[in-house]
Amino acid sequence: MLVVIETHPIQYHAPVWAVASSLGVPIHVIYGCDFSTSGYYDKDFSSNVKWDNSLLEGYSYEFLPANPRAKPTHNYDTVSAFGLSDAIRRLRPQCLLTCGYTHPLDRAGLIESVKNNIPLIYRGEANDSSKRRTLLKRMTRDVILRLIYSRVSAFLSIGTEARIHYSRLGVSPRAIFDSPYAVDITPFRTLELDRLQLRNRTRTELGIPLHANVVLFTGKLSHRKGVDQLLAALSLIEPDARPFLLLLGDGELRTHIEQSLLPVHLKIVGFQPQNELSRFYHASDLLVLPSRHSETWGLVVNEALEHGLPVVVSDCVGSRHDLVIPGVSGETFRRENITDLVSSLQLCLSYDNSELSRNRRRNLVKQFSIESAAFGLKEAWTWINSQ
Repeated sequence: MLVVIETHPIQYHAPVWAVASSLGVPIHVIYGCDFSTSGYYDKDFSSNVKWDNSLLEGYSYEFLPANPRAKPTHNYDTVSAFGLSDAIRRLRPQCLLTCGYTHPLDRAGLIESVKNNIPLIYRGEANDSSKRRTLLKRMTRDVILRLIYSRVSAFLSIGTEARIHYSRLGVSPRAIFDSPYAVDITPFRTLELDRLQLRNRTRTELGIPLHANVVLFTGKLSHRKGVDQLLAALSLIEPDARPFLLLLGDGELRTHIEQSLLPVHLKIVGFQPQNELSRFYHASDLLVLPSRHSETWGLVVNEALEHGLPVVVSDCVGSRHDLVIPGVSGETFRRENITDLVSSLQLCLSYDNSELSRNRRRNLVKQFSIESAAFGLKEAWTWINSQ
């Protein structure tokens, strides 16, 4: 049995476990809490969140018991490792899989692997460029990660940046398997026929002119995500060429954005469930992810390309190496550089917007699929069992 240890059901992880299970990997997932399936208040979105697609189908799972001596668990920060050791002793797994090292439950999984001499598969958001660190912090981080990685049997690389990171820290290429970050497109309507049906109807409902260029931002309206920089950049574009800005999401900067005096055509529609997203993607011409830091991948880039949209991303977005091809799928700008962002916006808005170009973007992201991610996991599982 391969036991996966996660804090909670995650919408871009759970489908991987389900497909890997269908491929014959004997997966059992231990979750610390069910808040993402039962509903919770997300402080970054400033709204209640409950994922509308099932996250618990197609694989075996259990939830850790509540700690009677602690307050009830209701979000990521309050998840604990209580009961994990008992579960590992009961299940007696052949292998463990963890998805990080920063959360106490992740670290407890690493400790269980060492303590019980159980092989470990690691599928973390490995990245060296999402944050700017001092030399001392880089050196300290490297020492800690080399120690952690020395206890890992196999690594699942979510993309080019992760593979470079593992290789830099001395991981053998034989122990690295591609398991790309992907989105479950089941709730989406990504075809050209869907675009034809949804584009003008959605624009009319939102009060957006049918002829306007529309820039889309989807995510938390936070300083880290850089949405305020996007407003500033759009205000610098000549009025006659200035695109409309469509914001999907909520968060700390919403009031600031709504009260902004910048001359930007703006529509905020708040947090949206997965099965509503396609109409907004099809109503748009470009996705922008202007994050300042800590964007280890950026799954909205996958979503945009699935709908045929080009993207503009900052150079802290981990997926830029794999999914952002200048002149084809998008442009990359230097983080926190408004002038560079303006240039990238203008360049990307000048792209050919034909059906052929949209299909090229869809084809680019096809290799970053749930099936590919699950197949990489199966390869790692098979390799460990052959040792």
